[in-house]
Amino acid sequence: MNEQEQNEWLPMSAWLNEYQNPKTKSANETSFKFFCSWAKTTPKQLLDNFDQIKAKSQLLAFQNYLVNDYKTPKGESLKPNSVRFPINAVRAFYSSQKEPIRGLKKKTVKAEAAKGEHIFSIADLRAMYAVADTRNKAILSTATSLGWDVSSFGNLERDFVENLVKRTKSQNSEFIAFDWQRKKTGATVYGILNPMAIFSLDNYIMKLNKESPNQTKLFDLTELQLNNILKNLATEANIVLIGRVHFHLLRKYLMNALSDAGLNAWEVKIIVGKEIPVTDSTYLQTLKKSAYEKYQKAYPTHLSLSQMVNGNAKYNILTDLVVSHVKAQKALIEFMEQNGMLSKVPPQIQEQLKSVYEFAKIMETQNGKKQEPKEEHKESEEP
Repeated sequence: MNEQEQNEWLPMSAWLNEYQNPKTKSANETSFKFFCSWAKTTPKQLLDNFDQIKAKSQLLAFQNYLVNDYKTPKGESLKPNSVRFPINAVRAFYSSQKEPIRGLKKKTVKAEAAKGEHIFSIADLRAMYAVADTRNKAILSTATSLGWDVSSFGNLERDFVENLVKRTKSQNSEFIAFDWQRKKTGATVYGILNPMAIFSLDNYIMKLNKESPNQTKLFDLTELQLNNILKNLATEANIVLIGRVHFHLLRKYLMNALSDAGLNAWEVKIIVGKEIPVTDSTYLQTLKKSAYEKYQKAYPTHLSLSQMVNGNAKYNILTDLVVSHVKAQKALIEFMEQNGMLSKVPPQIQEQLKSVYEFAKIMETQNGKKQEPKEEHKESEEP
């Protein structure tokens, strides 16, 4: 390959260098070269002649070819997931070197559900966290807190995360949220680190500063190494597995947990970094705030890897429930009294209601003073 030909393929090399896993890098290279051969073009020509509408049309034509005309060496048609991979490789190239191709969400082949995979429960993850060492506690808690794909997770910079942890401690906060963008798709991400992630990262970074002060990545590990860590933790925790274990399952776990906790599809997507159509970009103005607030409420019962933290949180939830109930009783008693209904209640029940009413008045005060209402979360205060 002469110098001019090499220049034609330089954009592909720049894109592929973003992948840490050699297997993933090789698979993307093969798929992308296949597309370029079909389109009779080079990576540089794709960028030089880029047009959003034409690029979208060409990609859909390529998909049509893969679905209807292409046959494997064995003479078989491609399965949906095998069609999606080269399509996603081309999309990833454009997102990295130019801009994301828009309007493809409802036009690409739907993925087939993976079969033979283990489904992590919160009990599994707590058991794995309990047997993990300092580094693996940080990996498990951070991965389940963010729900990121393995590539984005592997690209976390140590200094960046260390500053997030320091900022959280300086503000005496339990959670911290920050903006991010996936290199693979260009999708907007609103990352949230929860209390267990912050606690575990703090311990891990202190250890890292002593033992590997020059390490730039937060977790300098390949996808294969991360998969093996999860498998080993599951074995040490005596978890009965029902299928394969790999890092992507932690992303699935968080998406399901947040959905079960009542977050809508857009809120889940922005937290884990799933692509949201540009046509819905105006919705993002309030989406971060609602996602952040709902995430915090979901944490105690759906996300916490600590039995102790979860137990304390459940106690606080129960306390809030009792307070709300007593206040509702107080309002009901006042209503009955104002409308002459209380006098018709038997004396014994009147005494009980009076006790509840006096207790409700006490709960509305702190050290003899009315409690000030708590300030609502302000997005501008978040990083």
